[in-house]
Amino acid sequence: MLSRFIITVTPELLKSALKELRAVAPDMQKTRSFKNGVYLVETDFSVGVFTRSLLQASPIFIKHIMPVQVELPLSKIKDSDFTIILDKATKICSISIGDFFAVQCRRVGTGYDYGAKDVEVFVGSHFESKGAVARFTDIRTTVDGDQKILSVYLFEQTGFMGFSTITDNLNEYSDEYRIFSRLPRNVSRAEFKLIEALRKFRLDLPQGRALDLGAAPGGWTRVLADAGMQVVAIDPAALHDKVTTHTNVTHIRQRANDYLIGNDFDLLVNDMNIDPEDSARIMSQLANHLKPGAHAIMTIKLVVKNPDRLLANVTPILTPAFDILDMKNLFHNRLEVTMLLRRHDK
Repeated sequence: MLSRFIITVTPELLKSALKELRAVAPDMQKTRSFKNGVYLVETDFSVGVFTRSLLQASPIFIKHIMPVQVELPLSKIKDSDFTIILDKATKICSISIGDFFAVQCRRVGTGYDYGAKDVEVFVGSHFESKGAVARFTDIRTTVDGDQKILSVYLFEQTGFMGFSTITDNLNEYSDEYRIFSRLPRNVSRAEFKLIEALRKFRLDLPQGRALDLGAAPGGWTRVLADAGMQVVAIDPAALHDKVTTHTNVTHIRQRANDYLIGNDFDLLVNDMNIDPEDSARIMSQLANHLKPGAHAIMTIKLVVKNPDRLLANVTPILTPAFDILDMKNLFHNRLEVTMLLRRHDK
């Protein structure tokens, strides 16, 4: 029996994502394309075997995945659709009294008389009334990896539903853009890239000093400064007024590769829009400004058609100075990969 999954991928990186999937399940096939980088895939592997293998492989380019256990027709009319959605949900969900759970819905298309949030609240309220503990999707909510998730994807006249844990889905949210849109944007959209990276990598910001390379216009600097860090922002370009007036920010107007100062930092971040190998060399050169064991976050711009080869070229430049802990093409990255690094202890 075929197992079906809906995956979310940056469309330009689909080839690399399918390569990751087929490394786990060689028979994996893409059977349908939806919109905005969402695809339906099938495999002969069981859901359990496939998800365990995929988690172990720690894919870079697959952003989100959900099992498809139910497919149902939609009228786009709330009363009729909600009745069938709830009926199917109660059949596939194993949610008991006291269980933490969430309903995540993503809706694509026009003509509905209800929104994705309406589905989440309606179905979630049902299980909450049975004694389960609802954790409605919110970036401010801390979630446990074993939290149970009912995933609902509505595409035009068809609905897809699946039940899993949040860990099995590779990402806490099925629709990062909708979730993060609730947060204020003070300087630039780049702020969301860092916020998402910190969330994805489970990285708590240290109290201390941060070095931000290629800081302009200052989105990452603002996030770090607002969290209480003292930030040295390196960029020859100007920073946003909200950043330059922040008491925690020192702006040095020069290029990152010209920065020579021996102070120890607790965090190094880099979102420079330059050649990835040059960016990696600068990171390695400045690694001695980091305290031993301190973390670094950098984005790798995917400037070539073969991102796997690019990452393979960048990695050996970084490894003499850093341990590479994780890397991911995040929702807010588009054609980038974000790396989590840690300076060697010695």
